[in-house]
Formats: sequence, structure tokens, C-alpha cells
Amino acid sequence: MHIRAMALGLTTVFAVALVFAGESGSVSPVGATGTGGAISFGLVSGTTVSVNTTETIDPYGSFNLHVSAKLSPGVQLASIVGNDAAPSQGTLSSLGQTFCASFTPATWEEVFGCTAFVGQTTTASGVLATMSFNATGDGCIVTTLLTGFTDSYPPRPSAALNTYTMNSADSTEQSVIVSTATAEIMVGAGVQADCLVATGPPTPPATPIGLSFCPPKISGLYSGAYELAPGEEFPFSLTLVFSANQISGTSYVPGAPTFSGPVTGVVHCGDISEMTFNGQPMWSVTISEDGATLSGLYGNVPWTVTVEGGGQDSDVDGFNNALEQALVKDSDTYCSVMRADVDYDGAVSILDLSAVAQHFDRPAPARADQDADGVISILDLAHQATDFQHSVMLCP
Repeated sequence: MHIRAMALGLTTVFAVALVFAGESGSVSPVGATGTGGAISFGLVSGTTVSVNTTETIDPYGSFNLHVSAKLSPGVQLASIVGNDAAPSQGTLSSLGQTFCASFTPATWEEVFGCTAFVGQTTTASGVLATMSFNATGDGCIVTTLLTGFTDSYPPRPSAALNTYTMNSADSTEQSVIVSTATAEIMVGAGVQADCLVATGPPTPPATPIGLSFCPPKISGLYSGAYELAPGEEFPFSLTLVFSANQISGTSYVPGAPTFSGPVTGVVHCGDISEMTFNGQPMWSVTISEDGATLSGLYGNVPWTVTVEGGGQDSDVDGFNNALEQALVKDSDTYCSVMRADVDYDGAVSILDLSAVAQHFDRPAPARADQDADGVISILDLAHQATDFQHSVMLCP
């Protein structure tokens, strides 16, 4: 029997975006729990183009946009700048306060994300943002919305690099249709014929973020107890090692050979499947958000174990010592990227900013409070924005 246990706090696993013949768009992602609309370019005004969404089925309160540019000869592109749309037309800013962050993989690419504060949501169609192209010379810029980026192990969407609205109910990327239609922007004395010869860089620089993060949450000496009856607990320990997508190790319960013996399993981005104790399948295995605690059922007997030093976070950056050591990071050196990555998916994305923004101007959960002052303010979001789209693998 194969047992599959879902890790808590991980983003929903999605399939690679597909492009359907005859449709001007890509559908992403298949595994979404919320349904968004169609995202496409709108009005071009000078060197600025709007990015619009149609009405969504499920409410959204955040979005992430990724655009790239191709240039005709004679055009020099200095930067691409995202702007939250004006309150009169912006789908988020019309709700109230919003907070935005941007990331520049290269001069010809820009990632721009915004989130509304404190649970403000909408299903409205309209302008998500405008993208301005700061360019000189004479010619044409052809810009495209990017999506379909995946982390390679295992294949899953890159929340950092794709174009989507974010489902308000569960803070995951919505299933959206991203238009493959381009927008043409004239620079100087450029004419439409220039757009036909616009070319891009041979190798796009954008790469999935957090590739090495997913698997190594399950490693170390875990100790705890199993409970035969309320108040009747017995010691139980696991020694687990992660390697090449596999976990292996031993379980030990004094005087209980059924619970003692080899442990095997397979890890996919924090999920455990096919986990066995001494050849017997485990049931309902779950992993805590930070990977420090495992719990489950053996038959109808509940058990819980915590990795040695599991709750300890020596550098107070939100990643406990065991998790940092599993990532081969220094658990005594504070890393702002880890502090900002509140959903533990390996990179700071709009999902993390949104999770913090939902507590704006309220007493703060310790994990969300970036500056540890007891309340979520614009300062906390600014701290996160400093590391927007950065990977925890950059940490020392």
C-alpha cells in the first residue's frame, strides 16, 4: 500500500503551462484550487502598456506579472518599470492600500507583484498594472507576458517567475489564461515595420528559484512518543537521512519490535509517500511547515516526533536549526531571505508578501513580523521587498 502525506504550508503543485493551438493564451496552472481570468496586454500609451485581467471566478487579492522585451535595431532599453494602476481603474488599488515589489532578472525582463492589505479581495476585471519601458533611439519594442516556468525537482510552477492572480482563499496561484499576444511599443521615430525585426537575447536569464530547496526537509534525529491510550505515551524515535529523493533510516521503540526497524520513503517537495516502518505502511503522515515535526498514525495509534533541536532557531531568521542544516546553511548566521520566506517554499514571492500584508496594522504572528516589533506595518513589507524573488540558497 502506498501512503501519501501532504506537507503543511507548501504551495499547491501545478502542471507545466500548456499552449493550445488556436488559442492566444496558455493555461496555468492545472492543479489550482482557484479560477482566475484571462491576463493580457491592454492599452499602449507612448512607451507604457497596461496589463489587464478579465473577471475572475474566485476572488483574488494579489498578482504577479513577468514581462520580457525584444528590441529592433536602433533601440536601447534602460529598464522596465511596473506601476500599480490608479485607484480609478486598478483592480487592487481601488480596494484600498496596496504594496508592490519588483525584481529585474535582466534589463529586458521585469517581474512585478502587488498585494492588497488585510483580506481585501475582488473578482473584478480591469487593469492590474502598467509596465513602462524606458528606452531611447528609434524603433520598436515587442513585449510578451511570461509564464510556464517550473522548478525542475519536482516539476511545479515557479511562484516567483510566472504570471498569475493569487487565490484569496488559500494563497496559491489561480488557474489563469495568460495571453501569448504581444504588445508593440514605438520608440522615437519607430514604425510598425520595425517590430518585424525585433529580436531578443539568445538565452533568457530568468531561471527557476529555489531548485535545491524542496526535498531536504526530512533529515536528522527525531524523538517523541506514540500514544496507545489518552495519557499513555511511550518513547519513539526516528533517525532519517535524505539522499537523491529517498529517505532511509531506522525507528526505535524500547520493547516494541513492531515499531523498531528500517524506515524507507520517498520525498517530493516535503511530501512523504510510501513511508514504511519495518516494512509496514504508515498512515496519515504529515510534516510541520518547517519540517521539524512528523506525525501520523500506525494502525490507529497516533505518534509525533520532533527533530533534535527542531524548535531552536539560533539566528532568529524563521528557519530552525535543523532545517538550515539540512539545506547546508549556517544556523548561527541570520539571513533576511529566510526571514522573508514565510511560506518556506525557498524563495520570496508575492505569496510571502501577501501572507504578511493580511496582518497589516494588527498584532503580528511572530513568523510574519519581519522587524520583531509586535505589529505588521509598511516596514515589514519593505523588509520583504528588499529580498523579493531571492532564493534561500543565497543564504550563507
